[in-house]
Amino acid sequence: MLKKAIILFFLFFLSCTPSLNKDRFIISGTYLEVQSRDKRAAKLVYQEFSRLDLIFNSYNKKSESYRLNKSKNGVYKLSDELIELIKAAKKYYKLSQGAFDITKAKLYSFWKKWGKDKQNTKLPDSVKVAQLKDVGGLDSVKLNEPDKTIKIKDDRITFDFSGIAKGYMVDKAVLKLKKNGVKNALVNAGGELYCLGKNQGKPWQVGIKGSGSIAKIIEVTDAAVATSGNYEQLYEKSAKSYSHIVDPRTGYPIDKKFLGVTVVADECMKADVLATTFFINGKEFAKGIIKDDPAITAYFVTKTGIEKIN
Repeated sequence: MLKKAIILFFLFFLSCTPSLNKDRFIISGTYLEVQSRDKRAAKLVYQEFSRLDLIFNSYNKKSESYRLNKSKNGVYKLSDELIELIKAAKKYYKLSQGAFDITKAKLYSFWKKWGKDKQNTKLPDSVKVAQLKDVGGLDSVKLNEPDKTIKIKDDRITFDFSGIAKGYMVDKAVLKLKKNGVKNALVNAGGELYCLGKNQGKPWQVGIKGSGSIAKIIEVTDAAVATSGNYEQLYEKSAKSYSHIVDPRTGYPIDKKFLGVTVVADECMKADVLATTFFINGKEFAKGIIKDDPAITAYFVTKTGIEKIN
């Protein structure tokens, strides 16, 4: 999954005009961009991200997720937001047939470290990979929603919320904008984005990167966009390229023929998770999911073109 290495840094926002307020921040280890004619929008979004950062930023020692990852097996009281996120993660774990798993942080971190070490010329020891693959599993995590508690049966588990948290945070920020009467804005958190309303009467335009350039421009209104792909961040070893996107079921980076998958959905969290899930599980799996949810559109990008599935 290694979501933050995955997420699109290649969606370009093509409808910007001088009359838009365009604000940028750094938060939760990524950039946050807000575009809107309403001057209140950026402050509202930043306030919501700052609040949620203290829950989901596992690198922040003051955050709830950091404390959870330092805990051992047992029962723990959680915030409403973290309960909600883990509940959603369990749903997508089942939907993805195990391809999306937030409990495999140790496996994802191992491959990330391996990929960055230029002295590595061979694949890592298969026994080590198998050991890491067996750590975790969302079936080892039990939620008690009425009590707002989580029970962790395996004390080796470390959570990786990077593949779902930013999409969730974008959705919460958009909800805050709506509650405060902001009708039109673009919220972009490191590539997970939501296009609220319109850009001065016209749909927001989002570019999807192909092999080296923008391959397609899509128009988006009141919907989210997210991408997973191999545009960059590939592991180059022994004259071979390995995806940085890891399938938690096999324990290894996946080998796909497409460069990336862009998903448009009604919620950013949904688009965020499904972009990764579709990249791992492929087009036939995506077709089955989209058949049951007309709010989803997927774009599979190859070196020769783009296939739209809706």
